[in-house]
Amino acid sequence: MQPHSVLNVWTKEGALILKEIGSSEEVGLSEKEAAERLKTYSFNSFGEGRSRSPLWLLLRQFASPLIIILMIAAFVTLIFHEWVDAIFIFLAVSASVGLGFYQEYKAERATEALKSYIEERVRVLRGGREMEIESRNIVPGDIVILRAGERIPADGRILESHDLTIDESILTGESLPVLKSLDTFPENTPLSERDNMIFGGTYVAEGQGIAVITATASFTEFGKIAEAVLKQGNIQTPLQKAVTLMGYAIAAVILVLIAGVYGLGISRGMEHLDIFLIGVAIAVGAIPEALPPGLTAILAVGVERIAKKKGIVRSLLAVETLGSTTVILTDKTGTLTTGNLELKEVIGINALIKKKSTGDKEEIELLTLASANIDVIIDGTDKKPEKWSITGRHLDVAIAKEAAKRGVAVDKISTEATPIKLFSSSHKYSIYNFGKHQTVLGAPDILLKHSDLTPEVQANLIKEIEEQSYAGRRLLGVGEVVGDNTGDDFKIKFLGLLSFYDPLRKNMKEAIAEIENSGVKVLMATGDLPGTAASIAKNLGWTEGEKEILTGEDLRLMTDAELEDALDRVRVLARMTPEDKYRVVEMLEAKGEVVAMLGDGVNDAPSLKRASIGVAVGSGTDVAKGVADLVLLDDNFFTIKAAIDEGKLILSNIRKTFVYLMSNSLDEVVLLGGSLAIGLTLPLSPLQIIWVNFVTGSIPAIAYAFDKERQSHRAKEHAILSREVITLSFGIGAISSISLLVLYYLLASVGGDSAVERTFLFACFSSYILFVAFSFRNLNKPLFTYPIFGNKVLNFGVVFGIIMLLATIYLPFFQNLFGTVALPATWFGYVLLWIIANVAMVEGAKWMLVHGTHRKV
Repeated sequence: MQPHSVLNVWTKEGALILKEIGSSEEVGLSEKEAAERLKTYSFNSFGEGRSRSPLWLLLRQFASPLIIILMIAAFVTLIFHEWVDAIFIFLAVSASVGLGFYQEYKAERATEALKSYIEERVRVLRGGREMEIESRNIVPGDIVILRAGERIPADGRILESHDLTIDESILTGESLPVLKSLDTFPENTPLSERDNMIFGGTYVAEGQGIAVITATASFTEFGKIAEAVLKQGNIQTPLQKAVTLMGYAIAAVILVLIAGVYGLGISRGMEHLDIFLIGVAIAVGAIPEALPPGLTAILAVGVERIAKKKGIVRSLLAVETLGSTTVILTDKTGTLTTGNLELKEVIGINALIKKKSTGDKEEIELLTLASANIDVIIDGTDKKPEKWSITGRHLDVAIAKEAAKRGVAVDKISTEATPIKLFSSSHKYSIYNFGKHQTVLGAPDILLKHSDLTPEVQANLIKEIEEQSYAGRRLLGVGEVVGDNTGDDFKIKFLGLLSFYDPLRKNMKEAIAEIENSGVKVLMATGDLPGTAASIAKNLGWTEGEKEILTGEDLRLMTDAELEDALDRVRVLARMTPEDKYRVVEMLEAKGEVVAMLGDGVNDAPSLKRASIGVAVGSGTDVAKGVADLVLLDDNFFTIKAAIDEGKLILSNIRKTFVYLMSNSLDEVVLLGGSLAIGLTLPLSPLQIIWVNFVTGSIPAIAYAFDKERQSHRAKEHAILSREVITLSFGIGAISSISLLVLYYLLASVGGDSAVERTFLFACFSSYILFVAFSFRNLNKPLFTYPIFGNKVLNFGVVFGIIMLLATIYLPFFQNLFGTVALPATWFGYVLLWIIANVAMVEGAKWMLVHGTHRKV
């Protein structure tokens, strides 16, 4: 049992639990006591420190079927006392394992470091003072304040509830949020029916409450499940699964080839050792050892690049999919706009009706009533109001700042007021008890429907509201409940408006234009009035008038076919509910779009989860960040643009790596298998093939991870095996391979110095792939239309490969080792022609791919 925890919490009254756990609802724990408890049982987290160890990462590199085949080949070669071949096979294995380990270790450490960026915080009462702390520092006995949109940090007993409903689907599977109570329940009550409890990992859907924490970390209900999950292996992403499947496919092909080689060799009366060495050569040639570390490097570097641009990737799936985005569905506040709302105008009812200016007294009265309906934390109240530190929702903070500036005692009002009905995205208003008043704050068009004003006055006010919203203002209505009825049919006395302004972010117009020019459509979906949405659209350079704006009310009357048609022509969606946004995402996905949904609130969570890529802003709710694939730390739309660009670069670099390695492997298989089939001596030894793979395969494959030369691709095409990849890997690869085999056949037919001819073939085979690496930097642009030497790591890999090739041919030690001889200068001229021919062939294929069909990229 965890220290300071209480058994069967749901069976006991809150007062008894507080006594047993040593805490107080009014004061909470002292800072000293909280610090002591934190020392006793560590942080409120599970799996911390359980990141994969370096030894585990190293050992898992040997799980690849390709590495297993190479290891078997090395050990059998040792048995036959082919020491040099065995050593170099082990070196090839070591290079592949080493590179894979290095990149995975680097990615693991980067992921661990990035966790600190996404910091979940929670409100607690410590020493009688309300404050925000990291949820990992929560201890049993802490009094936590719960608000809509926040993730619950640990298990606890509810002490106070105001329409508190919690989404427990992640734990219990119940799809609907649970309305919480203060009642006690029998000991045998199932987990899903303990309505007086909160559970770590779940989310506050609506309402507010206060609870005492009774269990943290692995002692929570969610922690117990997580502990069991942590003992299991990690789930592979689709890309990892594809690579693993490809590994098994290559292994199967290799086994078939080896079986064929043995059958052919035995029929020709060859020695078993010679047959085996030929099989080893084909196996080594067919295995793209650098593919797994190359892909790992690309993903790891991509994640780091996105992190530098203030985007934290929570899922590798997002990295793989980001580059395929075709539609961005974005919220407005805090993403397109700065999110720094300012209360620009306080307008009383008399000013609205009689067009007179609102007096200071009436404005302060309205601000006082509005302040009773906000939820903020204020620090530094011993200082002047303009120096207060105020945290909370954007609108609440703006009201608090302006009210404090006008002399309203916001800090006292917020503690005196008690909620009757909290604000939600469905009804769009809140009601609080404040002294003798029941104050109402919410969407003005909704409040007017409940007001006691005549229809004529209401119509005039709606016109005023529309004018203000079309001027870019965000509006809240202020009123008082008339009578005691607070049900859905309540009546209010409408008292005035609060007018806020949230300016568009700098250069936002240019950013969206650039995104749309790249083939990604941007839609704005907001809960604001059509006028406010239209004003932002106008500032973005969109020509949408009121008739071109789709409202939630219109959407709900449409059939799927009508909505599909509407989404083709509109870019602004206003007065959207969570259900509306979800339906829009669903419809776009059904049309084949890859949707990146950008949001920040609880109401955005379903759509974020449904979209291909969920993107949450850093200042958003824990719910939104919890279901998102990507978190924008700076709440900036530019960051998602940068992340999508990076995603496209990642997809592009994966394709380059695949083309480079698979075309090289195909060369080796065709050259060796073809030579054996037509009765020629093998042109290359297993040792030479291993050497070529080592010096030409590894570094350039890793180098593509650092390439910033992005190829263009069709907007809706997101498969790795695109038309360009298949053609260049297998089509051009086959032509190049057959050409090399024909070249070898011609040399063997002419009859000459076989040592020179074999060295020449080795030089051709190992050199041209180094130079076509520059052509593969972009699969659909001509070589000289982009900076050829723009990738420094690739430059190093090519130079290193050339130096090693020359050393292999001209240094006596390597000549003896690899069976090469010094090539005369004229033969190197032929090598150069071979390189030029292959580069020209690749470039010609690229030209035909781009110009051979009429398509948009």
